[in-house]
Amino acid sequence: MTMSNEARPGFAFGRPPAPDWSDFFGALAEHTDYQARLDALLELTARATKLPVVALYLADSPESRPHLVRLRFPKPARATSAGAETGSRVPFLGGSLGRWRRETLDAETFDVDEAFYSDSVVSVSSGVPLDLPRDERYTTSSIVATPVGALYSVPLHRRGEQIGVVQVGPVSEQPGRRLRKAMESIASPLAHAVALAREQSRLQEQLAEYETRADVSRQMLRSAFELDEFLHLLLELAVKASGTQAGFIALADTSGAIRLHTAVDLPDGLLDGVDLTPGAGFLEWLDEAERALYVADFARAAELGIQVILAVPLADEERVLGVLGLMNLEGGRPPAEHSLNLLAIFAEQIQLVLGNVRLFEAFNRQFVDTIHALARALDARYPYSEGHHRRVTDWAMTIGHELGLSEGQLEALWVAGMGHDVGMCGIVEVEHGFQADFHHPTIGASMFDVLPNGQAASEIVATHHEWFDGWGFPAGLKGEEIPVGGRILALAEYIVESTTADSIQTAMPPSKLFEEIEIRRGRQFDPAVVDAWRAAFERQRRASALGTPFRPCHTFKGEPEAACTTCPARTVDAPCWTIPDVRCIYHGDPDCRGCFVYLEAVERATDAGTDVPAPAPRGVEEV
Repeated sequence: MTMSNEARPGFAFGRPPAPDWSDFFGALAEHTDYQARLDALLELTARATKLPVVALYLADSPESRPHLVRLRFPKPARATSAGAETGSRVPFLGGSLGRWRRETLDAETFDVDEAFYSDSVVSVSSGVPLDLPRDERYTTSSIVATPVGALYSVPLHRRGEQIGVVQVGPVSEQPGRRLRKAMESIASPLAHAVALAREQSRLQEQLAEYETRADVSRQMLRSAFELDEFLHLLLELAVKASGTQAGFIALADTSGAIRLHTAVDLPDGLLDGVDLTPGAGFLEWLDEAERALYVADFARAAELGIQVILAVPLADEERVLGVLGLMNLEGGRPPAEHSLNLLAIFAEQIQLVLGNVRLFEAFNRQFVDTIHALARALDARYPYSEGHHRRVTDWAMTIGHELGLSEGQLEALWVAGMGHDVGMCGIVEVEHGFQADFHHPTIGASMFDVLPNGQAASEIVATHHEWFDGWGFPAGLKGEEIPVGGRILALAEYIVESTTADSIQTAMPPSKLFEEIEIRRGRQFDPAVVDAWRAAFERQRRASALGTPFRPCHTFKGEPEAACTTCPARTVDAPCWTIPDVRCIYHGDPDCRGCFVYLEAVERATDAGTDVPAPAPRGVEEV
């Protein structure tokens, strides 16, 4: 049988051209998943050869056997009741595609648009080998016999080394000229594209592994210092191992008194009001040097229904940290003989945990102090930015208290506020505003995120430039997606920047500040946060006498410390702007008429129909 040029693949008008380098690398650009990339490359290979089966083998190293990584294989066609083929699909008989006399005819009769299987189950069922031996047959182009028929095997080389083998088919006993030419033209771009896809996949896997390890390490470190959970777990184990009915751990508070911290199976309120400090009456030292305790108040113990109590102090070399106690209540059986030994073992573990927590807390404080010191150094670049972080934090804490945040939320807000712009230190070209602005929240957050208990502060720092309507940066979060601390810090920073004078412009007076914040209400700022700030600020204003600052100047600015601590406004009983020798120039206020403290007093007096004393001429001394 002969074929006209119109029937021959590659000669008919309108047929797509054979794939080239741009097609193979374009396939990589269209996909990010490694398997999807390989599927696209095999599809291009099938298109170039007009053959349905494409098997890709890759070697992990020059010394290893090439193994099957991806297989393009036709889906078995459904046969009619008479066993005839449906349409132009290829019959699937016992794992074989059958023998075709001529590859050109075979390619023409195969519907390349049908669905394909490409997973390992098909590779096994089809009989395609899962790996290839390292011998000469696969180092050059040749025909190899497989259960799916004869395949044309072509080695893939990159940078002078063989990285794998690609096999296409089924073919006749000898490959035709067109097939050899097609494989010669695509072997090199295919090899380079496959190698690049594999290298990028390995890098992605390594990155994912590193990120997972880092996340696991952070979570483990965080969980390791969740003191309450860890102590409760140890106490449960102690109660169970000793055979006692209940147990407690009491820890020293800031005053040194030892009070109940956590308990297991202890009746509610049983030890409320009991001072568990050794030597305070209920527990006394049997031998303080040996750290041995006994119950001294038998009457109180009987009143509480305690039948047996075993207690040991938790102490380091310097002081008593707490008490570990196991007890049986009325009706309980005596504790096991080994309970005292177990108690000592668990006490040792708890002391170790408490000691580690103290070390960790010291490290945590030092690390946070370092971040805050970097932030203060950033503030010192210009006179008008002195004290920026402290002033933002002051307003943030005022708003946080107004909103009724918890003690933990307020602590995280303070830690974040005092270092919210520290990410600027991680940008070399800090003067290039857009670059610094866009990236500094993420960089700053990463500095806090390394701390086991720094996640809350990290989230606040990362989101303090997000807008309530979603038009902020860097993540475009909106509404409740932004942590409340981030929403608070956003407004607090805007207030500080708007009420700070510099050599170019004066501070924004209160009326203008109210107007600008109302414009941004619900867009840039959370309305609830705006209301909280407005309520607190107006309360401060109402509490101030007319003609006086709503806040003392040295508390409103307070930086640099060397100037403000020697400023006469701290000691003279008069409005700060009436004192000639005020030191405000050192924190960027060249003239009191542009200072927010003065402008606020003027507006408040004007609203009341009175005047304020005029600013005195400035006199400046060296610090």
